[in-house]
Amino acid sequence: MSPESLLCAQQECYQHGPRRRFDQVFPHLHVDKHRKVAFLSASWRFILQSNPQRTCIYCRPARKTLNPSYMTSDTSPLGLLNADRQRARELGDPAAPLCVLALATMAGEPSVRTLVLRDVTSTTLNLFVNRSSPKWAAIDAGARCELLVYYSSVDVQYRVAGTLKSIDQAVIEENWPYRPTPAKYLDYVYQHHQPQSSPVADRNTLLGLFDDLRAEYPEDTLSAPAGAAGLQLVADRVERLDLSMPDRIHDRRLYKFDGNTWQVQTLVP
Repeated sequence: MSPESLLCAQQECYQHGPRRRFDQVFPHLHVDKHRKVAFLSASWRFILQSNPQRTCIYCRPARKTLNPSYMTSDTSPLGLLNADRQRARELGDPAAPLCVLALATMAGEPSVRTLVLRDVTSTTLNLFVNRSSPKWAAIDAGARCELLVYYSSVDVQYRVAGTLKSIDQAVIEENWPYRPTPAKYLDYVYQHHQPQSSPVADRNTLLGLFDDLRAEYPEDTLSAPAGAAGLQLVADRVERLDLSMPDRIHDRRLYKFDGNTWQVQTLVP
């Protein structure tokens, strides 16, 4: 692919002025001696793959109204989140199964991590974790948290706030066998060797723990260890930011749960 094929499709761009080469708009790109564009990260490859017109992401044509197959009768914020999540999955968005969870440690320090978002219901978001994690003490203490998801494929972001509670252990035991094999053995590492976030001599030492466990516990003998756990984020506040508006003025809405229904406000973006 030559740089000339990466011209912005717009004759004029409000963000960048006259038509420009894609690699001029994005200095993150470089061109090798064969005149092919090389991307520095998978995220940039995704931008190009999901943008077949080769337009700059700031000036590409606005997305069309949602396909009816994505429309949902559930207008609650978590219903909208589920619909946007499904769209992102079908577009191959690598962030579709993920979320970012933020909470405060027992010392009051901010703590952020990326997790797999297992499920979204009408009022909760479900996560699988391990009780050996340092964050469990803050969770047991009833810490509030905020969860963020961003799907670049559909230009939408959600911030979800609420309280965390444990998922019933019977649910964990029922679902744990469907976890990926490495994740199962990682739970066994926590249970039999070292807790999550504890230091280890080097990566080879860590991999050796997995090898020892595979030899001692064949996969068909594994069952959910006591430390395997799940969390429900009971949402009471959701903010949705839609970045794909035709007029380029983002649509930002705040949803608050009053105990019975969601109340919505429009915010200045």
